[in-house]
Amino acid sequence: KHFAGWTALANALLIEQVIGLKKDGDAWKIEPHLPASWLDQGNAIKLQIPFFRANIELQPHKGSQAIDCTIAVGEKKAAACLANGQMTTFDNLQAI
Repeated sequence: KHFAGWTALANALLIEQVIGLKKDGDAWKIEPHLPASWLDQGNAIKLQIPFFRANIELQPHKGSQAIDCTIAVGEKKAAACLANGQMTTFDNLQAI
């Protein structure tokens, strides 16, 4: 469903600015900017985007700047370990 008003703004800020997720054709770009308190706790952040059949998980390493990033689109899956603020691109993750 489409969101409107404050819900749309909150979703856009969280997805695009904090998680740093952007879709570009078949590629997904991620550049997480997680708050220090989130990194310190080490709790996983999970996001589902049903329209794209996408599941995204960010798993911060407790007390560090490292974040394990996993993206699954349909049956395809890719992963990378990033520093907070580092960007990577996952190519060819079109749902099958």
